[in-house]
Amino acid sequence: MKSKDKFFEKTLIINQPKYYTKEYGEIKEISEMIEKLSRKIDLFDYTFFMIYISITPIIVPQDMRDNVEYSEKSLVCLSKGIASISLQSDYEEYHSGDTEKKKQIIIENVCKSLDIVKNKITDEFDCERLKKDISRIAFSRSKGFDRE
Repeated sequence: MKSKDKFFEKTLIINQPKYYTKEYGEIKEISEMIEKLSRKIDLFDYTFFMIYISITPIIVPQDMRDNVEYSEKSLVCLSKGIASISLQSDYEEYHSGDTEKKKQIIIENVCKSLDIVKNKITDEFDCERLKKDISRIAFSRSKGFDRE
């Protein structure tokens, strides 16, 4: 059964990379990919348990990784069905990478974040299918925002 009503849609939020976006601004292609994923992914298709997952990649230079503002965090509140995950990714690799490499790094971060959620959930969660769909959508050439 697919969620049709926006009221019942379960949300996956992928935020712009913390620190990197603040220092260098948004990258158009990354913003478009994030928006496309937000519009096409409905958690209802993968789990009845989680209603909201927020993921914030942290892309920060090595010398700032210990700063509490950029430390990794994972909060999974099973009783409310929500999660907020912030994981670090390699700054140098992201900074020196082309747009496709940057997308790949963001998607890898999202998939690692989803694994953390999966490890906390005892109920059914088709995490592997969700990760495959995220990768497929992220790297598709389609600019459309309608659900497939």
